[in-house]
Amino acid sequence: NVINGNAFVPKTTGLNKVYWTLGSVTDSATFMVYALPNTKVFRDTITRCSGDSVWISVLGTADTYNWSLLSNPTVSLSNQSLYHIKMPSSSTPYLFTGTANYPGLTCSIKDTLAVIPVPVVADFLDTIDHNRVYFYGIPGAQTYAWEFGDKKFSKDWQQDPVFTYKANGYFNVKLTITTMCSSQKYSVTKSIFIADLLYIDDGIQDISQSDIKVYPNPVVDYVQIQGVREFNQLQIVDIHGKLVDIKQFDKYQDFYYFDLSDYKTGTYIFCFLDAKGNIYTTRVIKQ
Repeated sequence: NVINGNAFVPKTTGLNKVYWTLGSVTDSATFMVYALPNTKVFRDTITRCSGDSVWISVLGTADTYNWSLLSNPTVSLSNQSLYHIKMPSSSTPYLFTGTANYPGLTCSIKDTLAVIPVPVVADFLDTIDHNRVYFYGIPGAQTYAWEFGDKKFSKDWQQDPVFTYKANGYFNVKLTITTMCSSQKYSVTKSIFIADLLYIDDGIQDISQSDIKVYPNPVVDYVQIQGVREFNQLQIVDIHGKLVDIKQFDKYQDFYYFDLSDYKTGTYIFCFLDAKGNIYTTRVIKQ
């Protein structure tokens, strides 16, 4: 018996009769089932050192087997279920196609396999949500060591950690990885900016404590800024803490027009940075 919504997979080719009951009504249907091909790649992902030799394979049975690159499926690389390759220098997806031939009919199954070389450089991506940051380490490393750049020297050893900052400002995040291919360590440091005025007040000053003026606010298209002669840069951040734009200031100029007509409607945080690392902010509403 099979519960409604569940799959039933016949193991042999031939006619199959199915009976079903709905309330007091019982009915049946007869249909032809073709059991082959029933292939599947042995592993969805293979990670090895670049240049290593490795076998990729499929389980199950088919009349014909074919390996190709997912990016170029019309060019056959092998017609065997077991295929010997040399690890590429960059991530490469392979496509396997198994077919079975019946009178007047050809059935096929496709499956993919990701071949990922062990990284020889450290790298990561990040997504900022207010004061919480989602980090994504480069896949394939053996160990991960994160330093989040806060005053408490917080660390983590996951591939994709999540960290919540307790203050606003710039933080230098460092990722160090090791691989199974070498005893050498690889590191990368990136700077992230937290400007979460919704929850955190530490480390940031309001522009009312400076000579900066921003108007009109709310703004429809052009915003005018003055009093920034002592400042080097303006960073515009959305309400989620994502950096949207960077404007550079000239120390000999004290008045600027910036076009915000292409910005989405919403609230933005204008962060003014001076040469001493001080940060002055204000909220600007884009209509």
